[in-house]
Amino acid sequence: MKRKIAVILALLTGLMFFGCRTVPKPITPANPFPVGVEYEVLGRVILDEPKLANGYIKLFEKAKAEYPDCDDVVNIWVESAWNGRHYALSGLAIKYIK
Repeated sequence: MKRKIAVILALLTGLMFFGCRTVPKPITPANPFPVGVEYEVLGRVILDEPKLANGYIKLFEKAKAEYPDCDDVVNIWVESAWNGRHYALSGLAIKYIK
């Protein structure tokens, strides 16, 4: 009985030790803010679609529908991903000042 408890504790300790992982570098958004140009932030755009129907083009199309003056979507984040088949993307719609 003591041997079973010792094995279970060893397995749980190993699982806790090896089950934790760290991120080697800070997570950064895709398509960061442009440098050296002036722009106006119009607002946040969120797209919640299945994985195959999701991406920058769809996010940009939704941004154009919500903000007709939108020139680009930056600071894009994957807000949630579940089952590997569904993603929620968000980004900031911006308008370049010319």
